[in-house]
Amino acid sequence: LPLRDGSVDLVFSSLAVQWCDQFGSVLSEARRVLRPGGVLAFSSLCVGTLDELLEILTLVQTGKMTKEVPIVLYGSSFWKQIINFDALADCGVINPEDLRLFAFCDSPQEAFEYLKKRLEPICRSNTP
Repeated sequence: LPLRDGSVDLVFSSLAVQWCDQFGSVLSEARRVLRPGGVLAFSSLCVGTLDELLEILTLVQTGKMTKEVPIVLYGSSFWKQIINFDALADCGVINPEDLRLFAFCDSPQEAFEYLKKRLEPICRSNTP
């Protein structure tokens, strides 16, 4: 990106990251240009959506993504049919704490309220 290091508060992408061959590079570049406490928000559909979700969850779980990253899984019935997160936690495949890394939302208003709740403290802490 033609931006200085640490120069932006928000990197937002809507339905574009699935076209990037090197998603890790996208995340690295977003991290480079974000100010401390900045936010990366993106949405994605199509083939690779699950790959992107698992990659961002892995980055957060391993501490490689140190910024607060609210993750919305839109369409709870779809996501709960595709992946039984509760069963993974119950069987010890994932840490039950990992279930707090994302939220299921079924309406734009619900997603907005969740993001607002998660992002407002971050924005307040970055306000001089």
